[in-house]
Amino acid sequence: MMILKKKVLILLLGVMMGNLIFIPQATAIDISNSVRVCYEENNDIQTRADVIITKYRVHNGKQQYRRWNRTMGYWVDSSWIDI
Repeated sequence: MMILKKKVLILLLGVMMGNLIFIPQATAIDISNSVRVCYEENNDIQTRADVIITKYRVHNGKQQYRRWNRTMGYWVDSSWIDI
């Protein structure tokens, strides 16, 4: 009787583990903030991309750039990049 319970338990665990493979990838991946979904009054779905602005500067005689996400209000790049 104990062997039968173990087999049933292993079978159930196998089925549960197998179901994890079929979970849609969108739930397992962090979706980027670069695209937004907007709902209009007529319930049509529209996607809108973030507005990215490139800022330039001269620092210690070197020209550099950095991208700013105007929509969300944060720097896309972690530091200034030499050109």
